[in-house]
Amino acid sequence: MHELTIVQHFVGTTDQAAAQRGIKQVKRVTLNVGALTGVIPKYVRMYYDEVCEGTRLEGSILDINYLEAEAFCRGCGNMYDPTKTDDKCPECGDTDKEIIQGKELTVRDIAYEE
Repeated sequence: MHELTIVQHFVGTTDQAAAQRGIKQVKRVTLNVGALTGVIPKYVRMYYDEVCEGTRLEGSILDINYLEAEAFCRGCGNMYDPTKTDDKCPECGDTDKEIIQGKELTVRDIAYEE
């Protein structure tokens, strides 16, 4: 599962950023996970506490905002969820789209004490 590697990366990056800013303890981390990333939030949660051990994030709370996919059809202007169709616009059948939301995998917010 690639979620372990993802958790190791964002915990390591967050711990390093906290150290550079003189933050002693991270209390809460909010992560945005888009539907198109293939990342499964329950596995991120499963690894989180273990990966945080010995870091400034140890004991912190993980909040995950799961963002549904959203696409804009360039053919007719319709907004739709491309994961709930055969990747075609349900209005006009066009496949020419722009992904508006769903590719995010970012640390959105960190709460801490100095």
